[in-house]
Amino acid sequence: MKGKKKNKNSVKTSIFFYLLLAIISFAPYFSLLNADFVNWDDDIYVTQNAKVTKGLTLDNVKWAFSTTYFGFYYPITWISHMIDVSIYGVNPKGHHFTNILIHIFNTILLFNFLWKGGIDEVKSFIISALFAVHPLNVESVGWISERKNLLAAFFFLLGMNLYVKYVRTPSYKNLAMVFTAYLFGLMSKSIVVTFPVALYLIDIWPLKSIEVSFSYIKENFWKLLKEKIFFLLPVPVFSYLTIVAQKEVSALSTFDSYPLDQRIAGAILAYGRYIYQFVFPLKLTAFYPHLRNNYSIVLLLINILLLLAAGYFFVKLLKKEPLYLIGYFWFLSNLLPVIGIIQVGEQGSADRYMYIPMIGLLWIFVFALFTILSKTKIIKTVHIFVIFFIIFVFWGVKTHYQCKVWMNSDNLFANMIYESPNPAQGYINAGLQLKMKKEYLKAVELYQKAIEADPLKASAYNNLGSALYELKDIKEANKAFKKAVELNPNHPVMVYNL
Repeated sequence: MKGKKKNKNSVKTSIFFYLLLAIISFAPYFSLLNADFVNWDDDIYVTQNAKVTKGLTLDNVKWAFSTTYFGFYYPITWISHMIDVSIYGVNPKGHHFTNILIHIFNTILLFNFLWKGGIDEVKSFIISALFAVHPLNVESVGWISERKNLLAAFFFLLGMNLYVKYVRTPSYKNLAMVFTAYLFGLMSKSIVVTFPVALYLIDIWPLKSIEVSFSYIKENFWKLLKEKIFFLLPVPVFSYLTIVAQKEVSALSTFDSYPLDQRIAGAILAYGRYIYQFVFPLKLTAFYPHLRNNYSIVLLLINILLLLAAGYFFVKLLKKEPLYLIGYFWFLSNLLPVIGIIQVGEQGSADRYMYIPMIGLLWIFVFALFTILSKTKIIKTVHIFVIFFIIFVFWGVKTHYQCKVWMNSDNLFANMIYESPNPAQGYINAGLQLKMKKEYLKAVELYQKAIEADPLKASAYNNLGSALYELKDIKEANKAFKKAVELNPNHPVMVYNL
């Protein structure tokens, strides 16, 4: 009888945590229900997409599974947008609601994975609550076009939960369910190619189904490889589809425009920036341009030393506390596809890329704070929870205000101009807004400001040429288009315009 009573209490506690996490995940994002679509990819994904605006049909589903439109292969993402249109029409309120709903599910899945994986309920709850309100996640939730990121994370975390079940009750059926979640994640966004690595990491901690010793790995090498080898099979397929699709829209940068040394330096600086923004998520914006060769050597060396020092410190703790090294590798490995070695677009980093990698830093942060503070005699357990509550409130309030950035295009582009390390992209986007209103002279002024901020930005010259053409200034338009093609000779739209 006592066992049954304990079980009932545990279920009630879990339900309480699930409901509380749902409220916590929804509260800071409530204002987004009044947000609009933004003129930054939302037109391509929803408002002006001839397939999506027709809603869910058999022909549209066939299209979703056969297209690499807009540089990616993600049929599940296209279908989700079609379902939204079928339910809400082209009404931003409904589309934002779906994004928030997926974020709520992701938070609950994270809690369930950590708790069922072996972490106590309180720490699992704190990690999940901090994930729910972290300001770096606003871009993924507030930007309708980033539905793909939320969906990929949903299937990634679902796969993690199913894998916990498989480890506890091994069977081909349970493993097949893990693989199915993984495939759905890949068809939402190929960023989840890191999923097999994540499985090995959680085997070490928190599941502790693998021992961290050379003798254990030597004895069980083929077993460990055989169990997850087929998870690697889709990686080259989806990587190839992504690279081909990105080439089709000229988004994949060449080594002429971004040499290898600049990519490596950019990646190291990005890792450092992500850690800093995780702790101090203050000056956030939708576009952080790649620094190319315009970076501080001193800052680069500091980043290298800090990353290596953290790795060395966590390796020393491996046998005693493996969670720190596993959390660190979770962060490093899940960012690897978007860290800039394969450079897509012109950004050096992006808030949305931290949605999954952040989880590793969160469990390092929470466990470290618990360990450090509990060893301090003057700080009691209740004080530790007060400290976490203060951090939670700070991040939650920042998230609430960061949502205002995504309320409409004007707010978004004004924020880019004000907060971005280089405001060129903000000026370009704001100029496009004016061009749509046929205010060509004002648009020209903003494009010229973009060129002043970044003289190597081909799209600024291309948009300047387009606005000058509308003003019938053919001579100056021709100069602008020539410069755009000189900077980006393989871009089909720029060549066409010239």
